[in-house]
Amino acid sequence: MNLVLDIGNTRVKAAVFKEDKLVDHWVWERSAALKNTEDIISRLSIANAMVASVGGEFEELTSLLESKVSYFYVLNTLSALPFENAYKSPLTLGVDRLAVVAAAQFLYPKENCLIIDAGSCITYELLTSSGVYLGGGIAPGVQMRYNSMNTQTAALPLLSRPDEINNYGTSTESCMHSGVILGVCYEIEGWIGSVQAELKNLTVILTGGDAKYLSKQLKNTIFAHPNLALIGINQLLQYQITHA
Repeated sequence: MNLVLDIGNTRVKAAVFKEDKLVDHWVWERSAALKNTEDIISRLSIANAMVASVGGEFEELTSLLESKVSYFYVLNTLSALPFENAYKSPLTLGVDRLAVVAAAQFLYPKENCLIIDAGSCITYELLTSSGVYLGGGIAPGVQMRYNSMNTQTAALPLLSRPDEINNYGTSTESCMHSGVILGVCYEIEGWIGSVQAELKNLTVILTGGDAKYLSKQLKNTIFAHPNLALIGINQLLQYQITHA
């Protein structure tokens, strides 16, 4: 079985796969990653492992995996990819973005895809039906927009996303909610419309921490995949093994 870990700045997402099938998955605080990884390895027959990190160093975890599994790999910008990368500065491309593109290619082969990852930032990735990654965009995420209004002004409060919003606000707080949530949704709808004009028969995939929340607000037909990055890391792990 394969163990894959997606390491962020504060949290770690982990999953175990049997070939392409997701067996189980978890979300931990970074401080618990080492102990929980040891527990998984002790309970399950883990043969291969991959780490994808945008959250800094993880030496202890690396040492553990190197000593306990047959094949261990750290995903990086020079890793072999199952798609053509047309990004002009590939060495600056985040491994989390590579992972969601790999997942889209696996789940929707030979389809034009727009992958939207709504996390701390919102990233947009374009993958053609011929398997070419074109690039995309990076924008502030939902909570980052709330944070910036609070820190960059003298009077606006710090808020987080509401359960429900109206089309327009009737108070300062409700205006902020409408501005952030509807602004994000209009941005996403705009991206979808723009890409659809260029890439026909477009499949739109939404993932990330705000995916479920935003999917309820969006009018376009989308496919929500909460574990998209983990699926992609597993695909990239298997690709490294077969192309080592």
